[in-house]
Amino acid sequence: MGILRQLGENGSASVRYSVMKVSILAVILALVISVPALPQSDKASTLNVTVLTQDERAIGDAYVVLHDYQTSGHGNVSENWETRTQADGSFSFVVEPRCYDLFVSKGAMLPYSQRICVGRKPVSKLRIKLHTDPHPRLLLQ
Repeated sequence: MGILRQLGENGSASVRYSVMKVSILAVILALVISVPALPQSDKASTLNVTVLTQDERAIGDAYVVLHDYQTSGHGNVSENWETRTQADGSFSFVVEPRCYDLFVSKGAMLPYSQRICVGRKPVSKLRIKLHTDPHPRLLLQ
């Protein structure tokens, strides 16, 4: 604006146009730089889980389902992810910050199910202990 005052009323139109272009570019640049600094609600987080026995031994090859009950996809079907635990009892999912239903099952162990809520941390850790099933077979008559 100081340049425009120096040119007075008879200032060059091209100079005024150049000053306006620079001002617009400065505003756009400020917006582009500040947008990544805004909090992002859909930032993904890694959920790392370890499945153990009561005496802290790893449970490998356990069946795992993570169910996103809050959102629905095609035909109002919620998202499900399935995996098996590694030999060290671990598994991980990359998820959005929200709540999920977690189900873990392995042979003669009681199944585990829990609603868990993942925050905006880059990594969330959870340790699950499965109990031995005292009645491994249910006889239906």
